Amino acid sequence: MVARYILAISMLCLSVGVYAADAVSPGAQTSKLDAAVELMHKGAYSEAVTVLKDVIAEQPGLKKDAYLRLSECLYAQKHFDEAVEILNKAVKDCPETKKDAYLGISDCYIAQNKFDDVLSLMKKLITECPEAKPDANLMIAHCFYMQGKPDKELACLKQAIAELPEMKKTAWQRVCSSLVRNGNNEEAVAYAKQVAVDFPEIKADACIWVGDCLRTLNKHQEAVDYYQKALDASPKVKSVASLGISDCLLAQKKYDEAFSSLQALLKECPEAKADILLKTATCLDGQKKYGEELDCLQSVIDERPEMKADMLFRRAGILNGMKRYSDAVTELGRVGTECADSPLVPAARAEMAGITITGLKDTAKARKIYESFLSDYPADPQYGGILYELAHIYYLDKKYLEAVKYYEEALALYGVGSYWEIDDCYKRAGRKPASVQVNE
Repeated sequence: MVARYILAISMLCLSVGVYAADAVSPGAQTSKLDAAVELMHKGAYSEAVTVLKDVIAEQPGLKKDAYLRLSECLYAQKHFDEAVEILNKAVKDCPETKKDAYLGISDCYIAQNKFDDVLSLMKKLITECPEAKPDANLMIAHCFYMQGKPDKELACLKQAIAELPEMKKTAWQRVCSSLVRNGNNEEAVAYAKQVAVDFPEIKADACIWVGDCLRTLNKHQEAVDYYQKALDASPKVKSVASLGISDCLLAQKKYDEAFSSLQALLKECPEAKADILLKTATCLDGQKKYGEELDCLQSVIDERPEMKADMLFRRAGILNGMKRYSDAVTELGRVGTECADSPLVPAARAEMAGITITGLKDTAKARKIYESFLSDYPADPQYGGILYELAHIYYLDKKYLEAVKYYEEALALYGVGSYWEIDDCYKRAGRKPASVQVNE
């Protein structure tokens, strides 16, 4: 839930693109400016930059719109300094753009972690444009959010809403999320509940938020009540609210009830099929119907190929639990061959070796897998642990001096293992222990 609303905060944050889009005059649409906007919509920012520079040079009456659009393109390309330069020119040539330009410059500063510059510029904006104070406070709040200062973020958000009460309708999620980050979960729930009362048109969204927060607080029945209120308020939230109810049932281990609910939802909301299948797989796991769970996860792969690596990893875990070790290793191998760009590939390689030794009891094959891991992923966080596992395999194979090599490296470089193991290897090899230091 928290990650979901952090994403919501990012979407609500005041970006250059938002300001530029809002600031374009309806009557200012010429064919050339339209062409630039169309290029921007396609993500062709470099081409749009060229067109917009022509508009600025050739059509003085469209400078304001062109400047703001141009800054948006540069921001999207991460050319932040150049975007700031353009926005400063906009303020000089078109003073009426000051509010939008200053807010846009602040976005560029935030992207560069220039938080002090943001605060200075927003204070300047408040002084020069008092009517922009609520927007400036929102920007300052975002600055504090990026700095990890939720208490100051919350204070700014509340101040912005106090000065412009109608802003509560669009900023309430930011307030609630800030309250959660401050550890005030109950206050966040109460705030969202009041939003549902104050703004009937967004009641469904507010009730969903309340349900999500209550669920994280393990207040499952109350969460279900609010998901139901969301359903009653708007049919548009059918899938989200119903999945929330299913999460509550799963948390209470009511697997049969959750399964029935999800099967009904699958017929009513086919557009949410992948999410429903994921919840269904969790139900089947709780019901110990592992074969059906495997099929369900394969269906998720069919629906969302981008989730293939995660689902293969999960399938491997199920197969391992079923003692189908060869099949589990095969699934993990598919992560590497079919999802080569996935960040899960190193972990899958390591897990493959682990199952090979613990399940298949094939130390020779496991050793090769671990050695290939060390060769392919020298910077991986698991590297020290893999050294230790490889040493243990040599130990099991009674190749004690080879084991020492990896035990010593794991201990010296990563702090993994102990001197006892090294000394034990020397003794078993008939050598005098090289270490007199014992890690107690």
